[in-house]
Amino acid sequence: MKKLTALFLSLSLLFSAAGCAGGAPTSNMPAADGILIPDVTLPEERTPDLDHQTLAPDVFYLDWSAHPGAIFTWIDYGSLDHETFWSDAFYLELSAFSGATFSWDAAKVTVADQSGERVLFGGMPVWNVFLTDITGDGLPDFAATVSMGSGIVDTHVLVYDYANGTLYPLGDRTVYDYSLSIGNETLVVTQTPWAREANYTGEDDLVGKLAIIDGELTMVTR
Repeated sequence: MKKLTALFLSLSLLFSAAGCAGGAPTSNMPAADGILIPDVTLPEERTPDLDHQTLAPDVFYLDWSAHPGAIFTWIDYGSLDHETFWSDAFYLELSAFSGATFSWDAAKVTVADQSGERVLFGGMPVWNVFLTDITGDGLPDFAATVSMGSGIVDTHVLVYDYANGTLYPLGDRTVYDYSLSIGNETLVVTQTPWAREANYTGEDDLVGKLAIIDGELTMVTR
């Protein structure tokens, strides 16, 4: 578990357009392509709490306060080999949410906190999870691409506001698929026609950014 954590959960960091200064990375992963690895640590020892003592010390810790305007990649299918994606779990703690341990596996994202352990959202599977402030409260939100369905499968986007316990969906089943990715140092949402040929090349895709408007998750395009 520790080897996988160190390999994958270095978390790629993308700064916002305003930028933010940072010191030398505390992760043992090198910086790549001029992008700084965030201030992260994997403690040698941890005081267990709640009912998830078995996770210590293989819990990855992210200091959100060091880069509050950043976009962090926690999970991305393209960065994991097939077996790891479908069989492993990864754990995360955030400085912004003391006492909470988040976990991902291919089927769900859960949290263990003072209220117990519960599922925040699920998918078949959860393809990726990004951490960034979408609600504008200065705290990290979980933004994910998930597929759902058996036979008729659609792919859509979910944003979970942990601070307020609110889940925001963005989808249009059997009309459009929606997916998240990183592009130009920005969290990008892509709308793709649901009914498309196997050799579809993206000519009808629409690309934009996520925003919450009037209490609903929306794709904003120019």
